[in-house]
Amino acid sequence: MELFLGKPRFIGLILFLIFTSIAPGKLPFFARAADQDPTVNDEGVTVNVARWFYWGQTAGGLSGILNKDNARFNKLRVEDPNVPTFAASMVENTGVYGTAWWWYYGQTAEQVGQLLSQHSARLISVDPYFTSGGLRFAVVMVPNTGAQDRAWWWYYGQSAPQVGSLLSQNNARLVELRPYNDNGQLVFAVIMISNTDKDAERWEWWIGQSADFIKTRIQTGLRVVALAPDPFGNWCAILDEADNLGWWWWYGQSGSQVLSNMDAHHSRLIDLSSYVVNGNREYAVVELAMH
Repeated sequence: MELFLGKPRFIGLILFLIFTSIAPGKLPFFARAADQDPTVNDEGVTVNVARWFYWGQTAGGLSGILNKDNARFNKLRVEDPNVPTFAASMVENTGVYGTAWWWYYGQTAEQVGQLLSQHSARLISVDPYFTSGGLRFAVVMVPNTGAQDRAWWWYYGQSAPQVGSLLSQNNARLVELRPYNDNGQLVFAVIMISNTDKDAERWEWWIGQSADFIKTRIQTGLRVVALAPDPFGNWCAILDEADNLGWWWWYGQSGSQVLSNMDAHHSRLIDLSSYVVNGNREYAVVELAMH
């Protein structure tokens, strides 16, 4: 566990190429007022809200929970693509967190594009996975209209240098970084938004790194906003300015441990990865304290 609170300092965009017991749980709290737009990617909103973390759930089970709790996903990850089952982070869909939204799984990239056009939407969560039919995506989307409108992009099957070129081309920053193995090659599905105006951040992204290396970047005044294991045993991370926020990052946790930490810290999840180590399901998560 690492908790860092402190002043940010300027860090430019740096790319270094080198280069998940099944049980649900929930922890309710209640919403007040927002300090940032929760639909960007939730990474900086510290407002109290009812929030939940579930794992090992089918799509039908998740639908029932969403309806019962008036909730929406902020992160959705596939665990067993054959069933499929999922791990999910949710917030109550009310107050400042309230928005129209949609979620889908088992979609091809072309189908995702069609759904985005149909809803005039943008992605806030994407998870690539393989089935017997090929590459599929589980996605969460919100309207990209009105106050929620953002210049944004999503890509898949991109190498790290390609992601770097797209970031420069779009003057963008990453809000989602999902590594996967495509025929032995490390590639990524990403979501990026324009790094301008109210969404501008000083930030970094790293791939193929150790947890100890990520700690050294945190010590410069940054915080982790996304953390994912890659298929080759390393870690990928997005870091933003710390902004004196209370936050925690973890890996190698059971689902029950994740819930216990959320309860102890009065926090919610802003990122989630589910992976398997020696046959055991583990979780890497990033928590943000609520006020």
